[in-house]
Amino acid sequence: SGNVQAGQSVQVTAVLTPATFSGNTASGILSIYDNGTVIDAQAIGASGQVTFTTAALSAGSYSFTASYPGDSNFAPASSGDEVVWATSKTTTTLAASASSVTTGTAVSLTATVKDLNNAPVTGGQVKFCDASSAYCEDTAIFGTAQLTAAGTASVNLQLGIGSYNLKAVFVGTSTDSTSTSSAQSETVNGNYSTGVGLTDTGSVGNYTLNAMMAWYGKSVPSGTVTFEDTSNGNATVATATLNATKAFAYFAASSYASGSLSRGVAWGG
Repeated sequence: SGNVQAGQSVQVTAVLTPATFSGNTASGILSIYDNGTVIDAQAIGASGQVTFTTAALSAGSYSFTASYPGDSNFAPASSGDEVVWATSKTTTTLAASASSVTTGTAVSLTATVKDLNNAPVTGGQVKFCDASSAYCEDTAIFGTAQLTAAGTASVNLQLGIGSYNLKAVFVGTSTDSTSTSSAQSETVNGNYSTGVGLTDTGSVGNYTLNAMMAWYGKSVPSGTVTFEDTSNGNATVATATLNATKAFAYFAASSYASGSLSRGVAWGG
């Protein structure tokens, strides 16, 4: 079983086993069928093997079988089905509504699939994927869509901030082969959503203020955190650099002048 391109021929080989036994050799005709119709019949030899090459196959499925009627020493035998799909070559192109958008804006991706005659392929599914992945499977898939009568499939994606390489993959059908578009670049611009939490540890005269950031996005936020005294017009108390892996910063408040301190924190980005 397998797939070939429409327009190609295939070689069908039938083997009778055993072809010899106790000094006797099978004789007679070994016939090859396609979907129940005889396409070749050859006298069997000592090897028990016959080979037939088909004409160029049009798109569709073919079920090849072989049958031996038997002789005085060998019983009749038939093979199982060997199914071959002949598929037409296709091409897939991908277009995006924009190559660069701001965060929160949907991007429309449209794949167009055509056959060898430049006619639209109207059946089957298209996957929209990360072109940097080896396979268009699992987490590499951004979306899927069915082809329409116009030979197009579309999805609307709202991607996170960053740069992407996208491709469309037509998965193929019983009559049309799979094909993949060239990669399209897409950039989503904007700032990640963040939040800052503030806690303290220690005791009177020896406090440490801890700032921990929560964020949405691929990368850990960097930059500095400003600790402010909200009881004093948001006066800056200190600044600290965020930890590169945890988005965490701290300030030893014991270095601040004695008295009350209403805490606040701001991220400088």
